[in-house]
Amino acid sequence: MDKTVFGKRVKAVRKQMKMTQIELAEAIGKKEATIRKYENGSIEAPWNVIEDIASVLGVSPFDLTVDIEKLRSDVKLIEEIEKAFGSDALAMLNDFDTLNSLGKSKAVQYVADLAIHPKYKKEPSSAATENDSNNN
Repeated sequence: MDKTVFGKRVKAVRKQMKMTQIELAEAIGKKEATIRKYENGSIEAPWNVIEDIASVLGVSPFDLTVDIEKLRSDVKLIEEIEKAFGSDALAMLNDFDTLNSLGKSKAVQYVADLAIHPKYKKEPSSAATENDSNNN
């Protein structure tokens, strides 16, 4: 969770409800300074506090912690990758994401090595073959 995003959302919803930082702090048993620090992103709220704040503000913890637009964008990107390259490529990217920098470097090397061997290359599509013969 991005503590800055969380803080901005808390502040926006709190203001929408015409609630002060003092009122929110009292409602969850915290100090006003703590609410201020959550809102400006200088400290991260523990999950139980996020739940308390969400309850007082009448929203779900999800509403305060998840960037919906980024999530939608990520989902769209995932769908496009799968559509263009297939589910195996998507699985490979997910595995790749779990690697550290050394592992990522090795994975790139392995794929590059495979890509130069004819045994592992895919056959050109008929459309590509037709385009090549039309261009000659």
